[in-house]
Amino acid sequence: MGSKPETSAEAPAPHAFPFFSVLAVGLVAVVAAAVAVVDPSELRQLVSTYTGVSFSNTTVDGVDCTVAEQYLTDVLPVKGFHVLCIQKRPEGDLGITAFKHGNAPSMRIQSKTEFTDLKTQLEKTLEIQGPKDEVARQYKQPYAFFTPEGTKLERLDEMVNQIIFLFEGGQFVWPGIRIGHKTLVKDVAGKGDVVLETLSMIPLVFSVEEFLKDDEIDIIMDLSLEHLKPSTCSGTCRTWPRAVTRSSRERVEHLDRSR
Repeated sequence: MGSKPETSAEAPAPHAFPFFSVLAVGLVAVVAAAVAVVDPSELRQLVSTYTGVSFSNTTVDGVDCTVAEQYLTDVLPVKGFHVLCIQKRPEGDLGITAFKHGNAPSMRIQSKTEFTDLKTQLEKTLEIQGPKDEVARQYKQPYAFFTPEGTKLERLDEMVNQIIFLFEGGQFVWPGIRIGHKTLVKDVAGKGDVVLETLSMIPLVFSVEEFLKDDEIDIIMDLSLEHLKPSTCSGTCRTWPRAVTRSSRERVEHLDRSR
């Protein structure tokens, strides 16, 4: 019997493994190892440092005072508005970086970890004046501390390692920063997030897009129209005798002469 012819099968050639795939696998391995051994707070800090993405105002050691610079204005001093960065120092006391009237450069202040001493040091360095007469003592609001989002702070432990605002008038006001600056205000009741755009610094004026919806405007107009009427002076106001129309200044001068 004739033997069957031998058939030789070539061994399959090994598949090429692209260099890109090797690089991708290597990067995944490195990231996995980093996540496994690096503390989450340290990982956030690394990402913040190398990508420019800020996860919060605080760092591993406390607060990043450079964050306060975004609230400063270089247009004019905002009297009675002060930006503070309060840090707990290794020595156990407080180190305060203060921007008086919302302007650079900063001022350095030290304080004990007592609320009364903190206020004393701030009053002295920022030249905060107390009430000067009985009426002011009775009606003037004391200065107050707030978060940049407007939450009032009344305890020292709420302020340590934080960026805070001090308003001498005792009421929170969104800082204007400069004309054209836009501030995102989150979770406004009934509106969600809204954007304030600064139109003027003196007086401080903001614009808010779509603050009122069309149906709300219609309701306001319907309620108002019945209380409106044409002006009685119409176009004749310019022809009235000067003696009939006086400016506020003329009225004051007239009262002074009649005394």
